[in-house]
Amino acid sequence: LIYGGVESEFNYILWLDNSNFDSLEVSGQGALINPTSSLLSSTSTINVLSSDISYKMTNSNFNNIAAQEGSIFYWRSLMRGVSILIENCSLENITTKQNGGVFSGSFEVSTAEQILQESNVVTIYLKNASAKNISAQNGAVIYSGITSQLLNLTLDNCYFVSISSTQNGGVLNMFASAVGVYNTSTTSRILQSTSETTGNVTVTSSNFNEITAQ
Repeated sequence: LIYGGVESEFNYILWLDNSNFDSLEVSGQGALINPTSSLLSSTSTINVLSSDISYKMTNSNFNNIAAQEGSIFYWRSLMRGVSILIENCSLENITTKQNGGVFSGSFEVSTAEQILQESNVVTIYLKNASAKNISAQNGAVIYSGITSQLLNLTLDNCYFVSISSTQNGGVLNMFASAVGVYNTSTTSRILQSTSETTGNVTVTSSNFNEITAQ
């Protein structure tokens, strides 16, 4: 484990640049980064902007990395969002027994007021990144248990090859529901109105080859 610890109230926490990481394996979550082994409490004061970057990985290579979940980056929270940048990086031979070979994260809110709080936004930005031979049970590259309106995910000029999930989501699996109202006849949720803040998944100039899922 390269970085782990108590969840922070702040941003600008970690920057890995021009580095090589090879043959890392843990029996739990996050072989490389797990910054939320102890979570913030409801009394914590959080004052961050969604434009701030919490964790950056740039100009680096990650090879032969394995964990139970979120092999490169495992993150969860009850109180705040996060911003993650992976730029000019190569990720190869990444495996996880459960969810999210590269990233696994969870953060759910229940009210529209929480959706509007800037500190709750979750931004994941992969730019000029290549991922090869990535495998997981669900969401081989990214597994999101994050309330959908809070998630802003961008894949920009990325290359994915030999990506496999034994169950759902060859590249991306979004599990958490949107905040809304319950339909009395079903258990599905719907947005209360189209004027509410919604998350985004943006894919530009990216290539996908040999993607499999159950």
